[in-house]
Amino acid sequence: MAKIIKSNKKRRFCRVHNCKQQLSMYNFSTYCHVHQHLALEKQTAVLSSASV
Repeated sequence: MAKIIKSNKKRRFCRVHNCKQQLSMYNFSTYCHVHQHLALEKQTAVLSSASV
């Protein structure tokens, strides 16, 4: 029995403005590896300001 591999749509790009990095069809993130830390920093800032 063949294992089904999950994948996304083809030709997805990083969500950061002017970033032309094409995401892998196996990457379920909306950001490329270079910009992923920026997204995490934004989420952390929102969570920390909401708890204050």
